[in-house]
Amino acid sequence: MKGLIKGMASIIMQNQVTEWAYHSGTAYPDPFNDIGMQVVIVSPDGRERAVPGFWGGGQTWKFRYSSDQVGVHRYRTVCSDSTNISLHGQEGTIEVTAYTGDNPLYLHGSPRAAASRSYLAHGDGKPFFWLGDTWWMSLTDRLKWPEDFKWLAQDRIEKGFTVIQVVAGLYPDMGPFDPRGSNEGGQAWEEGFARINPAFFDAADPKIEWMVESGLLPCIVACWGYYFDFAGRDVIQKQWEYLIARYGAYPVAWCLCGEADMPYYQWDAFKNPDQKQLYVERLRKEWTAMAAYVKDTDPFGRLLTIHPTQYGHNMVEDAAVLDLDMLQTGHGAYISLEPTVRMIQESVAREPRTPVINSEVCYEGIGGTSYQDIQRFTFWTCMLGGACGHVVVLRAAAAVAECGDRGRTSDGEAIRGRHSGAGSRHLCAVPARFQRC
Repeated sequence: MKGLIKGMASIIMQNQVTEWAYHSGTAYPDPFNDIGMQVVIVSPDGRERAVPGFWGGGQTWKFRYSSDQVGVHRYRTVCSDSTNISLHGQEGTIEVTAYTGDNPLYLHGSPRAAASRSYLAHGDGKPFFWLGDTWWMSLTDRLKWPEDFKWLAQDRIEKGFTVIQVVAGLYPDMGPFDPRGSNEGGQAWEEGFARINPAFFDAADPKIEWMVESGLLPCIVACWGYYFDFAGRDVIQKQWEYLIARYGAYPVAWCLCGEADMPYYQWDAFKNPDQKQLYVERLRKEWTAMAAYVKDTDPFGRLLTIHPTQYGHNMVEDAAVLDLDMLQTGHGAYISLEPTVRMIQESVAREPRTPVINSEVCYEGIGGTSYQDIQRFTFWTCMLGGACGHVVVLRAAAAVAECGDRGRTSDGEAIRGRHSGAGSRHLCAVPARFQRC
């Protein structure tokens, strides 16, 4: 974080984040649920937008902001309790100066769908190639900060990766409040989903910030799909409000949820086809509405996608709400090649046109298969089929993608298996034509 407002003004460079905090003079019994705060910011071009604040614990509220517009930005705080003068009506300025470094996320801006909607581009139009790795569990304490995390990030940078996909607290392959989902600050939510736990996100912050500072785009997944029923619509909506307020100022991508229409493994809807069909239909409606809410709430307009069971565009009723169509095409080594070809071609050709990537195919080493040969086959199959990027899950990161018990201490030894992903170096020398420029 490059700027921290302690008074009434701050100076930052383009696309870098500043944070400022306000402490309430009024003590609220339950500030997370009792009040809301936002800051209305007027940029140099006269555009006005409302940036949500987030509860920082105790009686403290915080805001984060960034912009690609050079000049003076003026702000005014708005609290739902307008009588609280320590939170409401506070004013100040933020001066944004030209960025002078070489971090592509700061230099060119956060990626989004290009105008043609056939590839991804930075905010300034420069093509962006999504080469992603999956670290679902990396914000828990199984990937230690800083030693494990920094080592793995540097390894992925050297291999050419540009995106890291992480889940922000409500994890796959486990139910709510499983101890494996905690980090140094505890669980992401208090028991019973009574309120968010800021300490979890305090522990996650340096990891998100390190990705961005390293030039790696965080793709933040709010939850796994079945949490919609575990937690309820209101909790998922509040989860999204909090993530947008806390991380939206960073150059990030949003993933609405993971495996959106898959019931939890122990539910009848997972085993009974008739029940599953009803579940799928209901969840498609719910996630479509939630996608629209995220789009409406996010003042920074970050890229929005969804991690599917098969096709991302089938996880919602209107694929136009998505900026990127993610696919999951199988984990069966060579027998997954035919469906991978078919699914990529179908998604690239469909309307409304949406940039396409294969977000999960043949985890490296899964079932004792899918090593370098399969990684190369699936990568080039997708690229030659018209995808605008790819996700490769390598052996070292797979340890962080899973929720196995061995991770309750540290995955440091696992991630230091230096031969992991040796074949990925051959995936990263992507010809310029695949940048769709």
